[in-house]
Amino acid sequence: MLITIPNNTSPSGFEHGRGYVAYGPQAPVGTLSFPGSAGVIPPDPETVPSYARRLTPLAVITGDQFEVRLDTGRVVSAFANGDDNAVFRIDQGFRDFNGSGSFDFPESDRLIGGYENFVTQRSPLAGPGFAGTAGLYRQTIDATTLDEGVHFVSAIAFLRRTDGGAPIINDFRGVVYVDRLPPQIDASPIQVALDTGSFDLPVLAADRATNAVHVLINPPAGADPLTLAGPSNQARVYDRFEYRLDATGALLPGANRLVVVAFELSGRATVEELQIVNNLGSGDVNQDGVTDINDLYDYERAVAAGYIPQADLASPIGSLTGADLTALQALLRGAENATMRGTQP
Repeated sequence: MLITIPNNTSPSGFEHGRGYVAYGPQAPVGTLSFPGSAGVIPPDPETVPSYARRLTPLAVITGDQFEVRLDTGRVVSAFANGDDNAVFRIDQGFRDFNGSGSFDFPESDRLIGGYENFVTQRSPLAGPGFAGTAGLYRQTIDATTLDEGVHFVSAIAFLRRTDGGAPIINDFRGVVYVDRLPPQIDASPIQVALDTGSFDLPVLAADRATNAVHVLINPPAGADPLTLAGPSNQARVYDRFEYRLDATGALLPGANRLVVVAFELSGRATVEELQIVNNLGSGDVNQDGVTDINDLYDYERAVAAGYIPQADLASPIGSLTGADLTALQALLRGAENATMRGTQP
């Protein structure tokens, strides 16, 4: 093979100093893929701010297993050498994914410590006779051993060398998104009575797949929660697995119906419904669980013992005045009238 190296001086006499060439063996080339994936989540659009934009597509894994597959090939067919080995790693490595009993390369190996051999299939390009045109490495992965969410895969291919020189490698990378389950959340810690009209609702995500949480407070009966989720009811990220929604003043007196909607990057969603009680201004002065005439009878005796949020029905909030007693009477009259009209059970 002949190559032409330019002169250091142009025909016009200008010395540009670019008369050199760099040469080196061709590193392995190939493609990393994930057979068994259910689809691909494309990169974020340019409308996402650059500091938060994801540039890499995600292969979605919804089944119990998938493959890590590396296909290698030649760039210049005149070169007899090709790749003669490849290894892989998931996330930080140092885990057994090929069933050998442990990871295959120790930490002391500064190049591929924590990596593993391809066991399902290992067919190097630089095979017997070096007549092949493609190499193939495959490893079946048990997806049930991976947490829900994003995982990073690396595969390193080695160029066959016979001169004892340093390894010539190429690193192929890809990302899988394990999505075998809908979002796993826990909103149970907030099922307690509140004495104010404000609250900070915590929602715990059980895995890293959840990427958005919405809290609907007293949504219309029969409405689809997925269509009601929006920026106004989206919880903020509070900690690694915790989301919180500040809904100051959003609770009505008494029982409130909360619907929690959690989304994953893949679009899957989980909906959970629970109840939270706001004692402030509920009218349940004697705290027997119902608001009725007995609360009016007990009003004077109960408030004499101190501040009771259930009796604080009118402004100013935080103190009990004659306006609160008047509001309680109006509340009971309204309930009585509704019962007489047959509009309240």
